[in-house]
Amino acid sequence: MIIVRFIKFVGKSGAYLAPLVLIAGLSGCASPKISTQIGEFSKATVLTADNTKLAFKLVEDGYYHEQVSRLIFKSHDPKNIKEFELDSIKPFISTNALQIRLDILDALTTYAVNLSVLVGQGPLTNLDQQTTAFAGVLTTLDTNLVSDLHLQKEAFSPAEIQIFTTAINAIGNWLISYKQEKDAQKVITSMQKPVTDICQLFQKDFEILRDQFTNDVAVTFAQDRQFILDHEAQFENTPGEKQEAIEKLADLTQAYSSDLQIFDSMPAAVAKLAKAQTALGQAVSGNKPDNLDSLISEFSADAQRISKYYRLLKNNK
Repeated sequence: MIIVRFIKFVGKSGAYLAPLVLIAGLSGCASPKISTQIGEFSKATVLTADNTKLAFKLVEDGYYHEQVSRLIFKSHDPKNIKEFELDSIKPFISTNALQIRLDILDALTTYAVNLSVLVGQGPLTNLDQQTTAFAGVLTTLDTNLVSDLHLQKEAFSPAEIQIFTTAINAIGNWLISYKQEKDAQKVITSMQKPVTDICQLFQKDFEILRDQFTNDVAVTFAQDRQFILDHEAQFENTPGEKQEAIEKLADLTQAYSSDLQIFDSMPAAVAKLAKAQTALGQAVSGNKPDNLDSLISEFSADAQRISKYYRLLKNNK
């Protein structure tokens, strides 16, 4: 069920940007160069949101494989098989906690896309309809619902929950009125704190997700290796099966090394999103930071590199 939900959300938003041409001047701001920078920021934000969803999926996949590995490892005991039922395999992230995050990431995406529209050729009718519907979802997320935000071993204080709720509602309220708000300078400035607060949520998530991902792969590797050792006699009669089992174990170590490297890039990418948003806010207010170009360039490069890895990972499965 979790996998179906991810397929529904991941990558859906990227297509929104294709028709947008950032050639118009920026209302209330400065030069066409700022328009281009906002366009690059928007595209990188969309990619980072999708990359974050795929990072959640990577952890869910690892958690699933560890549970299956444990079942196989203990399959010598008939009791374990008898107790295996339809709901035996659990997701790492609860349905509500996952849905809140997907909504938040879609909020970031929709904000970025509509920001591009403000400095492009104008709103798209289809995008307007999708924005209005989604904004209604965001503004219904109250403190009670968001309080179920925590992952396993993760805790949020009441103050943090209120901060995240306020940030989500702020984006939702802007999306409702964005067709009347044509000044991109005001939009970027007003979204400074909500975007920063949302990025802090995902940075906190990644600490938990990394530990879980590492633990699940380590336990899966240990269980699979022990299964081979425990069934050495049977494997001697089927050397082909033994070879296949060992090859899968080797593949697991290689995949883990690559996945962990890209996974460790995600907190930095989310931090750069917040920094780029802040720098753009300074730029449109007339205080252009010296590192704006390099900030957006690094943010964009990281987003594209991580996205490329996930595409290759998907194609190789």
